[in-house]
Amino acid sequence: MIYNLNDKYNTNKSLFEFTEYMITRYPENNTFEKKNYVNLEKKYLYKLQYVNRIIKNIDCYSNENKMNRNFEKMFFNKKNMNYLKEYLEEKNKISYNHNISAMEKEEFEMLFNYGGGELEPEWEWVKNISIVYIITENENKIINELKYSLRSIERFLPWFFGSIFIIVQKITNNLSWLNKNNHQIKITNPKDFVPIKFNGHYNREIIEMYLDKIPSISERFILLNQEQYFKHFIHPIFLFNKDFFPKYNYDYGFYQNNTNLSESFFNTYELIKEIFGANYNNKNLNSTFI
Repeated sequence: MIYNLNDKYNTNKSLFEFTEYMITRYPENNTFEKKNYVNLEKKYLYKLQYVNRIIKNIDCYSNENKMNRNFEKMFFNKKNMNYLKEYLEEKNKISYNHNISAMEKEEFEMLFNYGGGELEPEWEWVKNISIVYIITENENKIINELKYSLRSIERFLPWFFGSIFIIVQKITNNLSWLNKNNHQIKITNPKDFVPIKFNGHYNREIIEMYLDKIPSISERFILLNQEQYFKHFIHPIFLFNKDFFPKYNYDYGFYQNNTNLSESFFNTYELIKEIFGANYNNKNLNSTFI
């Protein structure tokens, strides 16, 4: 299941409502959750359940007139909101910690002290990793950004000896500046790896689905936007964790006015509205779905 948290949730009412939903929807805790969080959640779960039963009984069994029933419900709803506020405040207190873990400390030291020297033996595998750019347009601004990004890789990733795949749908004179003697750079067309069933109708979403099918691409690869660049020597621990899994997704979220998005994406959006209510967010859809 996917929960789509939009900017609307920075308001108290929506934040409280979503917090209540998560606590009451999933009352059973997983084994990996910290005990102090579990105990705090259970403490407020009982309070919320008790108040919600009262509100339900007011609707079902109260003989009071409608005005009195609404007043009583408003009173207990406010009590619920106070409980949720207390819960979030207490949760923030136990979450607030000045200390960093040993792993975080090690990562900081490696990042701040790395000056472009040889990598540790456990990071040797990253030397032959691939980097991918998807260029959907060939405007001068985009091409100039790509130039800076490529230069920064050459300057600040001295350990990188892998391939740089630049995916373009048509090659123009705007790319004539590329160094033909640089065997690391490979110009690739989507038709070389995207299934033929798409009949040449490619958008970024479709291209990204099949990046792992690019001939000779490494099993793990880095997807960069052309405007992203490095300005310091970068140790690969900046990009991957100690278990060698990627840390970041450098791509953008989808926007509702993007006509290239698939129908299934908007079906998901409509499903979320159906579950959480049509007014759960008054802005355009602007969150990344993972």
